[in-house]
Amino acid sequence: MKRDLKSMLHDLYADQSKHTRYQGIPDFVSSAMDYREEIDENWRGDRCRYAYLLQNLPLRRIGSLADVGANTGFFALSLAHRCPRIRVRAYEPNAAHARFIRTIARAFGVANLEVAPRGVALRSLAGLRPTDAALVLNVLHHAGYDFDRGLERSRDAFTAYAVRYLAGLARKCGVMVFQMGSNWGGDKANPLVERDRHAEKLVYFSALLSRARWRIARVAYPTRRDGVITYLNMPAAEVKALNGEPGTPNLDRLSEQIAAYRLDQFPGEFYRRPMFVCTSRLFEAQPPYRQLRTV
Repeated sequence: MKRDLKSMLHDLYADQSKHTRYQGIPDFVSSAMDYREEIDENWRGDRCRYAYLLQNLPLRRIGSLADVGANTGFFALSLAHRCPRIRVRAYEPNAAHARFIRTIARAFGVANLEVAPRGVALRSLAGLRPTDAALVLNVLHHAGYDFDRGLERSRDAFTAYAVRYLAGLARKCGVMVFQMGSNWGGDKANPLVERDRHAEKLVYFSALLSRARWRIARVAYPTRRDGVITYLNMPAAEVKALNGEPGTPNLDRLSEQIAAYRLDQFPGEFYRRPMFVCTSRLFEAQPPYRQLRTV
């Protein structure tokens, strides 16, 4: 039976879609049935980001969580399995990947995980189920390409769209972990901000969040220590400046702070994407969001 399940999972995982072979397999699955799909962690990492989530989300006070653009469910499955008290909902438009998540949840008795086999476009945000927290990891820069395809192909149009999208999420959840790429649609020829202009990229992303009524609680970048990739938070003073407290961020100082992470040791663009933990200004007076207001 395990052999049949592994074969089924592999076929669903490797469906040859645009974002196939994008995530690893949750550790609780791999250890139980010796099933793995190898991802080059030097290119992009799930486990280092998952470790960061465990340390920086108030999981004991969160009752519900949405994973928007769940792919093959590494984060949704891992969190639901680890925290059976939390109701997790995975939004994934790829039918094979949605079935992959559902198959694992059923096989391992992860009863607190629900799979919604659809994406979350701008027009569908109003119908999004309210949730305490949401993961929106590397989804938004695909707008205009993989969803909401009618979006005009200009930086100004994307900026206005992104603010509307994030504002819609701010009305639906209190805490958001957010990450996005700087190449619009994943196209290196169409950057929103040039890959290595780290401070400008951070300020641009932060402005999107602030305009959409999100308060940035933490910003993290990866670094490598003794061969292990770890996400580390920026100093509190820099995060406050990104929120406009007390003034505008200093690009030179941000550049110095980001340089300490030595992002040039990583290939590609993925690890150059900052990771944000934010609280909605519409919910921040309520628990569990209060404890994230300061770094």
